[in-house]
Order: sequence, then structure tokens, then C-alpha cells
Amino acid sequence: MSAAKPEGSAPITSVDQLVEHFKAGIKSPDQRRVGMEHEKFIIDRQTLRPTPYEGPKGIGRLFELLAERHGYTPYYDGEHVIAAWRRNAEGMKEALTIEPAGQFELSGAPVVTMKAAEDELTTHLEHVRQVCDELGLAMIGAGANGLNTLDEIGWMPKSRYNIMRRYMTEVGTMGHWMMKGTCTVQANFDYTSEADAVDMLRTGLYLSPIVSALFAHSPIWKGKPSGYMTTRCFFWTDTDNDRCGFPLFMLEDDFGFKDYVEYTLGVPMYLIERDGKVIDKAGHSFRDFIKEGYQGTPATMEDYETHLSTLFPEVRMKHYIEVRGADAGPADYMLALPALWKGIFYDAQARREGAAEGQATHERPHRDGGRRGAATEQQPETAHPHHLVGQRRGTAEQEERSPGVGVGANLRPGPEVGRCERPHHDATAVEADRSQRSRGMSQRHQART
Repeated sequence: MSAAKPEGSAPITSVDQLVEHFKAGIKSPDQRRVGMEHEKFIIDRQTLRPTPYEGPKGIGRLFELLAERHGYTPYYDGEHVIAAWRRNAEGMKEALTIEPAGQFELSGAPVVTMKAAEDELTTHLEHVRQVCDELGLAMIGAGANGLNTLDEIGWMPKSRYNIMRRYMTEVGTMGHWMMKGTCTVQANFDYTSEADAVDMLRTGLYLSPIVSALFAHSPIWKGKPSGYMTTRCFFWTDTDNDRCGFPLFMLEDDFGFKDYVEYTLGVPMYLIERDGKVIDKAGHSFRDFIKEGYQGTPATMEDYETHLSTLFPEVRMKHYIEVRGADAGPADYMLALPALWKGIFYDAQARREGAAEGQATHERPHRDGGRRGAATEQQPETAHPHHLVGQRRGTAEQEERSPGVGVGANLRPGPEVGRCERPHHDATAVEADRSQRSRGMSQRHQART
């Protein structure tokens, strides 16, 4: 996105400095842009297995060929290319990255119009398709890997994923499935003031489960119907509840940048980087890290930006607002997601009406809409939106299939999506949410120290 210049290696000296980080993201209305991030599974066209990193037709080779032919500068983790970037005609940066199991992502440049976003997406998909055809690979647009077991899906050689891989087993049961078995499409939007950022964040949180339902595109797990129209969302329900889900306190009327900073300081860390090496800090408090530093070096704003990238609430704040709740899908669905959110966020009337509808939905009686059928006794009493994803009629076998191989050659969402509903939001629930989160983080940190 059109972020302000990073503060980089500046030492962190106060909480106010972190609040200023978010203030630095404020743009004038005429500077607002849209950013799109989208992931695709890359599979072997013959075996239908996920593509490993190594080998003559692996993910590493895919990076090399794209860099050679289309002007990307490769980025290395040790000896492995794990990302590549270039600037578009306007000088804006776009980047190719990989997720833990080789899901291939374009973090697009910030653009003004959806036509520009469409051009960027079309060009990217054509470039990747050409190389995939040459290597005997195919792109698949879906929210979850519906065919393979965890053991059949390899890991990419990226240092931060080694840390997350270990830590995920300590904090939830679905972390490895989230890392290795999901793809998403996300969109990023600029804010014009602190009040605007908070309003966008709150509106996004209210509407996120509805959008998750609209874009539900992952009903298959291990070769069978999972019982969920978005299995990806199900994986998120028990990944790491310290950093995921729907933080109720963000709906408070007096919520602002400083409250978000306090939230970020309480979420356990994953890592920092020093001298080109990734350092495992999983489970440690960032608040304590600010006080203590690391081996004589202070905590820096670069460390804080790294930490922000490891928080996964449904709607995330950086120098922009990021909405994260949609399954990946065919190309037209990838483009529809940022177009929908742009229409809501950047039009005042649409945002007011969307927030009102989302809040009204939120206040209706809670039911389980994520599974086909009624709520069960096992339904968790949490505020995680992925328990609340809309129901759709029909079975996985009845889904339409589009011809061919590649993005679009997979299950398409059906026509009917149920309403997503949330538990009632009141001051008691907000306080319980905050207290539970604080106790959980404190206990986990104490256990590690």
C-alpha cells in the first residue's frame, strides 16, 4: 500500500512513538489507493500434488524464471529465493512471495482504480501461467487444499516459517493446516484520520463474516466434504487465539490508535531479525522486549513492523487497513473482493449503511452458520468470526466445475449464502474478552520464562 516511509532502525523509546507509527499512515482523501494480495496453490499437473521448493520444476525454479523474464529482483533467505520484487510504471512496489507450503502470492502495488488492479492481476496471472505451463504446473484458486494430508504437503525453506511451525503446535490444533493448507485474497485501504481508521476497522469487523460467507470457496478437506463451506475459516478457529479472530474491544466507542498499540504489545512475538538472521522470540512479550532489547541492541521500529505482520485479527491495522476474511478463488472473485470493500470503505453512505447492517446482524441471536445444519453442543462460545460463516445449501458434489486447468478450473461458489450472525456485543462481553486475553498471554509467557 501507499505507506509512509518506514522508521527503520530507529530505537523504540516510548509507546507514543508506536502511536505515531499509525498516525504516519494518514493520507489525504486524494491519496487513497487500493492494494490487493492474493494467493494460489501451485500443483503438479500430472500428479496433482503440491509443488515442492527444490527441483527443476519446483517453486524455487518458478521464482528464478519469473525474475529472469519480468524484471523482478530476487530476495534470499540464506541460499534460497523466497521472494522477488519490482516497481511498476508508477514506481510503486509489487512483490512475489511464498506461504509456508509454496502458496504463491502477489502483493500488488497500491492503485487508484479497479481497472488498474485488474490489469495488474491479469498480467501477473499470465506471467505465472506461462512459466507453469513450461514446468508442467498449474495454478489453483481455492481457499483450502482439499485433497492432501499434512504429511503430503511440504514446507518452504523460509526461516520465519520454521519458528511458526514449532510455535503453532503449542497454541492450537489447526496451525499447520492454516499454514500449509489455505489460500486467501486480501485487500488494503488507506485512512484519512485516526477516526477514519477506527471507523474502517470497526466496519470491517462487523462485515467480515458476511464477506467470508460470500466468498466461501473451500468445502472439501482430505478428499471429502468437510461440513464447512469455508474450511479455511474453520482452520483459523484454533490456530492461535492470542493473535487471531475478532477482538471485541475494538468495537468500543473510545477505541483508537493507542488501544491498538496496547493490543499489539500484548500479543506474543514470533521473531526479530539481526544481521540478516532470524532470531526466535516466539512467546515473548513485545512490551518486555522494548525494555530489555536483544544482546545489547534495542528494540527498533523495524522490529515493531515485523511484529505487526505476525498479528492475524480479521481486520488488521498497519499504515493502512487490511481485510483478511475471504477464501481465494478464481480470478474474477479475486478482483471482486477489493472492489466490494472499496465500494464500502471509500463511499461514506455505503460505509454507514454497511456498518449499520453489520452491527444489526451482530446483535441478532447467535447461531452456527458455518456448518450445514443447526448449532451443536460443541459450538465454542467465542467471538471468532469463523464460527459464524454463512451456510449454503447443497453438497460439494453439486458444485459447478469450470473446464480447463488453472485459476478458475476448480469449485465455484454456489448461488445461496446464509446470513452470518454474531453473539450480542455488550460491555460485559468486551471486558471478559480483554481479561481472558490478558490472563492467557500472561500465563503463557510465565510458563515459558
